[in-house]
Amino acid sequence: MDVFDLLQGWFSGLWIVLWIGVYIWMALCLQTIAKKTDTPNAWLAWIPIANIYLMCKVADKPGWWTILFFIPIANIVFAVLVWIKIAEVRNQPNWLGILMIVPIANLVVPGILAFASYHQWALCPSQKQWSKPPQLDSLGWERSVTISTLS
Repeated sequence: MDVFDLLQGWFSGLWIVLWIGVYIWMALCLQTIAKKTDTPNAWLAWIPIANIYLMCKVADKPGWWTILFFIPIANIVFAVLVWIKIAEVRNQPNWLGILMIVPIANLVVPGILAFASYHQWALCPSQKQWSKPPQLDSLGWERSVTISTLS
């Protein structure tokens, strides 16, 4: 057994662990999104293919859209449409759904949709403007800087 065989086995094992980690992350995010939108059977997020059906249900799309995810090229379009609708259902900006076709961003967006609060990202529909994050009290950050420099 030479060094190449050892490296190949190590990278294969690392790849499998990475893939399992991404699968767990996506399933956890989808299950959280389903629970927060009161979609029944949130546990379907952990089952391959059934998780696509769950995404369609969260997005208020018919269940037969699951079949469309198996058509090449069309699956990208329908996945983006579903993620846009999921973002809207979660009261987040719909452009987050478009980011699902961008590598690395497609690992961050489900976390934002699952765990971000409404006030952190939301567009106020009545005012058509972004809501501002909560402000610190006056001298909030100055006080912390002063305290940290004095100690």
